[in-house]
Amino acid sequence: MRVEFRPATAEDTDRLVQLYEPVHGGGYSACFDKYGPIGPQDFWWVQSEKEVHLVLVNRRVAGFVVLGTEGRRALVEEVVGAGAPDPTDDMLLRRVWQFLVDRHRAARQEAVMVRTHEANPTALALVRQQGLGLVNTLRTVVRPARARPADPPAGYTLRRAEPQDAVEIARIHHEAYGERLGEAEVVQRVGRPHTRTFVCERNGVRVGYAHAASRGGIGDLWVAVRENHRRRGVGTALASAAVAFLHTKEHPARVNHWGLDVPASALLRRLGFVTERVHLYFERAI
Repeated sequence: MRVEFRPATAEDTDRLVQLYEPVHGGGYSACFDKYGPIGPQDFWWVQSEKEVHLVLVNRRVAGFVVLGTEGRRALVEEVVGAGAPDPTDDMLLRRVWQFLVDRHRAARQEAVMVRTHEANPTALALVRQQGLGLVNTLRTVVRPARARPADPPAGYTLRRAEPQDAVEIARIHHEAYGERLGEAEVVQRVGRPHTRTFVCERNGVRVGYAHAASRGGIGDLWVAVRENHRRRGVGTALASAAVAFLHTKEHPARVNHWGLDVPASALLRRLGFVTERVHLYFERAI
């Protein structure tokens, strides 16, 4: 078996789609940050923002790998195999692993991190063969049916955010997430048609906020509540108002969250979300 790797080009996009779609099978793709079918136009970033390498076995295309980043770290975003030869062949997987190790060492990385969804046989066979450990999950969850937003607890009021709320929203975000959110960015979020931002108040003081953004089949959701107002139902009320916005005629409410984020997992379960797809993150030191 002769195994080679070559950079993909724009001319390979049709073949990449043919390889990817049977494995992807619809739903949310973390590699493309998109919900639904993947087409040639979605591979616009080939060799521009992400490295894509075809796997050739005896000079025939047998799969591909996508190398990207997660923050400042390198990330193997996809390992996809064709139906023939067997994409879980032991020798083939060892050659793919050595290729990944060489690329990571050249980039001065101390570990290889691989992401795959739970039904990708090639990637799962690779991480099993090489003994990678599970480090996190990205869960796509959906609430199939509409539900009436929860009322805020007694003494609290909930309303749509306005531009003048930006200063307090930025402060609450920093307190909850430890990262700074510019006031100008908050104002932009409040004013966009595909987003909704809500604030919760007690005696005129803003104590929490929620922000939802709809992106066609998948949504983004942020919820933050000040420490001394948590565990009272404020977060549930804010989140349920934001989720109601995400539920449209075309799509039910659907969001992603990290599996290790226990508070987010609990909140989404309370709101009636169920898991639709799981992307797994594996890692091994090199």
